[in-house]
Amino acid sequence: MLRQLFVLVQARPQGYVNIFGGSPPGSVLAVDPNLIHYSELFVTGTQNANPEHYARALEFLSILPQANRLFTHRFRIEDAPKAFQIRLEMEGLKAVIDF
Repeated sequence: MLRQLFVLVQARPQGYVNIFGGSPPGSVLAVDPNLIHYSELFVTGTQNANPEHYARALEFLSILPQANRLFTHRFRIEDAPKAFQIRLEMEGLKAVIDF
């Protein structure tokens, strides 16, 4: 949550801030409304992506030198149900299912 607050402070006047990382249920983001009001910030949120977004993300990950550090779990296709269980338990960052 601190990262999200930092971004609000760093945004330029009339800037856009998108909060896109999932947070655990019940999380609260305490913000000084004057920061949004007087800086005329646009604060949005997004969730999910379409197939084109995933394709672009894979392309981008292929050129990042340390992209593998994002993946905290790796599963064989036979173990896919376990991967989804890990996701539901909000454990780790990203998982890879190898086909």
